Amino acid sequence: MIDGATDSSVSENEADYVRIILNGKPENKLIEITAIEHSHAEGIISATKSTLSKMGIHDDEMSSKIVGFCADGANVNTGQRNGVVSLLRKEVPHLIDFHCMAHRLELALLKLRKQCPIMQSVNECLHLIWKTYHFSPKSKRELKIIGEERGTRIYSPAPVKGTRWVPHVDRAMRVFLQGKKDGHLAEDHGQYAAVFTHMENLAATSPNADIAGRARKVQKMLKDLVFTAFRHFVSDLFGELALLSLKLQANNLILPVTVRLINDCMETIISMKEEYIPGGMYEKFMNCIEDQQFSNLQDNPKFQGVEMTGSPVCVAKEKPKKHVGSTVDLILKELESRFKNLLGANTSVDAQAVVKSFKVFNHDTWPESKRELLRFGNHEIEVICNWFEKPPVTAGCKVEVVQTEWRQMKFFVSNTFRDKSYSYLWQILLTKDPYKTDLSNLLHLVRIMLTLPISSAECESLFCIEKNKEGHTEQLVCTETVRFNIDFFRRSRSG
Repeated sequence: MIDGATDSSVSENEADYVRIILNGKPENKLIEITAIEHSHAEGIISATKSTLSKMGIHDDEMSSKIVGFCADGANVNTGQRNGVVSLLRKEVPHLIDFHCMAHRLELALLKLRKQCPIMQSVNECLHLIWKTYHFSPKSKRELKIIGEERGTRIYSPAPVKGTRWVPHVDRAMRVFLQGKKDGHLAEDHGQYAAVFTHMENLAATSPNADIAGRARKVQKMLKDLVFTAFRHFVSDLFGELALLSLKLQANNLILPVTVRLINDCMETIISMKEEYIPGGMYEKFMNCIEDQQFSNLQDNPKFQGVEMTGSPVCVAKEKPKKHVGSTVDLILKELESRFKNLLGANTSVDAQAVVKSFKVFNHDTWPESKRELLRFGNHEIEVICNWFEKPPVTAGCKVEVVQTEWRQMKFFVSNTFRDKSYSYLWQILLTKDPYKTDLSNLLHLVRIMLTLPISSAECESLFCIEKNKEGHTEQLVCTETVRFNIDFFRRSRSG
């Protein structure tokens, strides 16, 4: 796994991680942060080979030691002609390359914002609010004073543009909409009401035409009933996507878990088209509006004391459902497009078909019938063996007995470990006798599955940490980390 960044001296740096099996579990290890001479593909590969050679893996061993590669979607990494992947594949023909899963999710959401007008409006509203208080300490103080008068704790509005991960957007939305008490978001005077009151004051008193105009625009958005209802739906939607994003950034993520997480998230989003998330922001808001509609038929509904414009009947029956439906359809389309190689959309005999074949190791999806289980996954195991021919054989795998061990493992796991988690199952099989001995050949394929790099988020997090520290201190920490990891790999190879 690799990621690059430019430091304060405008020097290109590359972080090199490797994914290994340690005590039956996959772990990512930082090997080196290297200053690269050129940031094109050849320069990156040269720096990577230099790092691998320090671990004792030389050019003639790459095809037997490397099975996967993961990075963000930059052309220099994934370009089909002269990208890092295409050049590496000349030396490692079986290489499986992954566009980082967390980055894929980000790109899907960026596409959603561009294609969905009402999502653009939600994003613009949050951005204008952040801009008002980020660049004006005076406005920030005034907002806090309003909050103190109302007994509301005011949080600094979070940015939604330029942030890297979905949880930032989810946090910005929840901070903005929540009331003083959980479960009473619409009855209490929370941050939403405080921002509205301050925007109302700015629109009337600010001598700056730009600030006054921005305040009027935000004020109008905050009073719109349909728009406010949709914002609560977006809060629920991004809550689910933020949870998926955090899980896709996990360092111990493996392929079967990734497929299950994406499918579960998509099923939840599909259900949002017809029903509320139980206990979600959208459900609480709609219940509050319905209660007000029955108790005060002549009055406009209120949210946190702010009188809304628009018909409650339209909110309950028409417009939000239209916006919700189109948004759900768009995000599902983007998720299917970004993750199609994991979800089985492409079944040709190539790298995508191999990735799809690894799903047979997901024991949660195995058939209950013994007759069906006997035939289950045999073709996929053959596809994996044919694709990864050199690494298992070099490591001592007897390919001719893999199918026999696969059949044994299916019945054994189905009878004994069906209720266990992925991590527990593979850790037991890889570290405990008699499993690691009786299934030694098949477990070579399991090791390949576990070491396939799914997410490079940890690489990017390293550079984020580096930017928040002083240069000399960080350089010392990284140097010690590199020295430890290189020594660790040399000892493991010699032992």
